[in-house]
Amino acid sequence: MNAKKSKKGNKKRFPLMFLILFLSGIIFIGAGVLAFYAKNSKLIYFQKPVIVLKQAAVTYVIGDAVIQRGNKEFKARPGYKLKSGDTITLKDKAIVDIKFNDQYAIRLKDKAKFTLDEFNIEKINNTLSRGSFFAKFSKILKNSSTSVSTPTAVAGVRGTAFAISVNDDQSSEIKVLNGIVEAHNPLFPEEKRLLPDGYKSVVLTNEIPKEPQKMDLEEIYNLSLLINQIHFETVLIILEKVEFKFGTAKILPSAYSFLDKAAEIIKTTPGIKKIRIDGHTDNIGSDTENQKLSEKRALSVKNYLVQKGIKERKLKIKGWGELRPNGDNSTAEGRRMNRRVEFVVIN
Repeated sequence: MNAKKSKKGNKKRFPLMFLILFLSGIIFIGAGVLAFYAKNSKLIYFQKPVIVLKQAAVTYVIGDAVIQRGNKEFKARPGYKLKSGDTITLKDKAIVDIKFNDQYAIRLKDKAKFTLDEFNIEKINNTLSRGSFFAKFSKILKNSSTSVSTPTAVAGVRGTAFAISVNDDQSSEIKVLNGIVEAHNPLFPEEKRLLPDGYKSVVLTNEIPKEPQKMDLEEIYNLSLLINQIHFETVLIILEKVEFKFGTAKILPSAYSFLDKAAEIIKTTPGIKKIRIDGHTDNIGSDTENQKLSEKRALSVKNYLVQKGIKERKLKIKGWGELRPNGDNSTAEGRRMNRRVEFVVIN
């Protein structure tokens, strides 16, 4: 009797085991096909760290900038997704930050005109026709390549922080903060220069790159300051007109309408889970005083938004003091630009 029961039990278990093996095979084959497609379509890289390609996106905008896609034009706004072939043109004193992935972001300024020529997991190639370009990134693939082309230079990047500017005479200036940049004039592709940490070079219209020169400490400091300002996170709102009583965190009535508008944007923008309120100051006063003041002012803004119906758990604060200037602190206009409040999406 027990032998018969055992045979019946085995018969019942066999179809179940066969079904499990069959489904496991389907899952394994499906995963293999997906991995093959993702790798060959250059959407994902499976070595450590695993990198998944995301659309390049605008994270930060000050002033007016236009994105051209084919025959269409759009005003650049934080969160706007970019595609290969898009051209971004900045006006006057505009500043635009673009995040390509979690390891690579750039800043454009000085009336820059910038085109995303090619963008995938193995190649990021761009063109800077005018203005200035600042980059902060790490090399993510052994065989990846990143380059920036100007009218007089092609810069192949093997580092983590550098800048290129196109001057009025179309000459290009390259500065390297960290890593190595290989530069050449497209008219002389075999004549290349290697620029290591802390060096710069100029490329004139009909010449090979100049011998690299070491940057002085002030140049290195200013370049470091600019590159460290690049935003990987999306800054939803920038308010330069939030006025406080001098030397305090008390919000003046003249700022209420701007904060009310910010509250409405936060309430009505879909997908926002958390916002960080960043306080910034100019450089008048000591570093310590400005740091404390920026934190207190960010807290005042948070409390105001909570009174306007934003849930407290949705808001965080951070004070930056004078560490992230947008303008020149030696001028009244620059200091005005630096006294600001930013609303950063940190979902």
